[in-house]
Amino acid sequence: MSPVFKIFSLLCIFGSFSAQEISVITVIEVEDSTKSKKTYFSDFHVDSSTVNNNEIIIIGGNLNVDGTINGKITIIGGDVYLGSTAVINGEILAIGGTITRHKSAIVKGKINQTNLKEGLLYKEIKDQEFENDSLKSDNLSYNSLIHTNKDLFVHNRNEGLVFTPINTYWDKNGKSSFTLRFELGYRFGSSEGIGQLTFDKSFFFKNLGIFASIFKKSRSDDKYRLPTSENSWASFLARQDFYDRWDEEGWSFG
Repeated sequence: MSPVFKIFSLLCIFGSFSAQEISVITVIEVEDSTKSKKTYFSDFHVDSSTVNNNEIIIIGGNLNVDGTINGKITIIGGDVYLGSTAVINGEILAIGGTITRHKSAIVKGKINQTNLKEGLLYKEIKDQEFENDSLKSDNLSYNSLIHTNKDLFVHNRNEGLVFTPINTYWDKNGKSSFTLRFELGYRFGSSEGIGQLTFDKSFFFKNLGIFASIFKKSRSDDKYRLPTSENSWASFLARQDFYDRWDEEGWSFG
């Protein structure tokens, strides 16, 4: 092969590569290997051959599901699309986005939707409540469960970051006639400590009881709207707080 032909061949190959369009997509992924938790700041796709067992948080991106979800996925500020081969055995929470489902998708777990603009709505969507491949607002049921606050970190608009390293309960594994509950934490927003100490005593085979408690903490009647941990994510990342709360300080007995 002549040198001229070799040079001509190399130029043709170079021209073929340079004529192709190169597309680069940057995906930011934060992984916590100890808890099998991943955070994505982009769109996320679960293809038909994938079974997801991890906890995933998607911020500012959409979720497309064609595979199987056994873990929990939280989407903040994005939409959810369930394809024809999607199987939901775990839980999906969409904060500030819409949920669209193909009629062939299978939902055995939980799909929850929270409306950031309306603030009030925390909806647990059952499988039969999907119609015409989309979610209709008049077919939603409301999650009325009360979610107790046992989170180490809480964030809200009134207190800022709240750190509660001590939250204990003692009853001698159910064998004691009295129980002690002790909670101690710190508010970084107002730079002050918070806590609660409660004593319960039962009589007559636990058919009668008395209690006494001293406390300094915030309270809310809105925990049915959203679990405390997810409200903290919404408050910290999206500046949306769905709880109204008030401070209480003093003692009580009864």
